[in-house]
Amino acid sequence: HRGLAARAGVKVSEIEGLLDPAPFTSSDPIETAAIRLVDDLIAAPADSSDAIDVIAAQLGARGDTEVAMLIGFYRMVATFVQAIDLEPDARTSVPLRS
Repeated sequence: HRGLAARAGVKVSEIEGLLDPAPFTSSDPIETAAIRLVDDLIAAPADSSDAIDVIAAQLGARGDTEVAMLIGFYRMVATFVQAIDLEPDARTSVPLRS
């Protein structure tokens, strides 16, 4: 996904920041909270995360629901891909450019 993110305009430094085990930070508090929510939900899905409060304060109840649903959707896709041992199609791979 690195190459696709770069083609979509995501800065290489932000892509690398997502791969770093240190907590992700962005100049956008919603991005920072969304990534923290992903990490929190993966670590402990049943626990609440204060990241959702940051998202709700900025985007409202509908926004925090959409972010949580998006995270859940991608977790479902990732589980499916792992379950069937799906390999990426070489034709869809895009190299990362700095």
